[in-house]
Amino acid sequence: MEKVAEIKIDALSFTLIRRTTRRTVALSVKADNRVVVLAPYFASTNAVVDFVKKNLPWIQKRRQSNAIKTAELQRSYTPGDTVEYLGRPYQLVEGTGPRIHLDGNRLIIPKVSATTVHRKLTQWYKAQATDIFLDRLSLYEPKVGHQHRSLRLSSAKTRWGSCTTNGTISLKWNLVMAPIWILDYVIVHELCHLVHMNHSASFWKLVKSICPEYREATRWLKTNGHSLQLPLPNESNVV
Repeated sequence: MEKVAEIKIDALSFTLIRRTTRRTVALSVKADNRVVVLAPYFASTNAVVDFVKKNLPWIQKRRQSNAIKTAELQRSYTPGDTVEYLGRPYQLVEGTGPRIHLDGNRLIIPKVSATTVHRKLTQWYKAQATDIFLDRLSLYEPKVGHQHRSLRLSSAKTRWGSCTTNGTISLKWNLVMAPIWILDYVIVHELCHLVHMNHSASFWKLVKSICPEYREATRWLKTNGHSLQLPLPNESNVV
């Protein structure tokens, strides 16, 4: 069982996730500077707040480190830059039209500002994600024995995908940047929730029967998931 709450203390906000499987309190600062606290299900809010306050210096240090990394990740989105698509790098090349499109190992972009390229790339990725997700869902649904009812593109901070009891599957659009076998694992994972709405042994057995490399996929996401993003445009290069 899991319970999520948003807590604010002074100028700091954090997400508190209580789980019945937790025995201790754990604190993390995500790449986007969100603070997440995992705690036992019946841990008191006051105890958690005290824990966070004691760790404020560490939180600040991590956030400063993230700010440096974010600055390093910024891109100019000009010809010569690269972006990832289905696990492969594509070089940005300036075209003559307004449309973004693939040309071999190149991604053709319009001659516009970095901010506009970033916006158009986001739209392009989402359009590609919709087509690819639907295609991969139709591939794996016969193997699971269930069909999804609807697909929703997600921009969730903490989840790559989710599944509701009425058959709606949400998938983070950024997954289209990952290798196809990673994307397939997330899709299989969510489809298997149409059979088992939990993470029981039966659920994982079903996942493994369809996606034997699921453990490798989860490790890949933990290690590389932070890179599946479109860095903010470097405003100094906006024209």
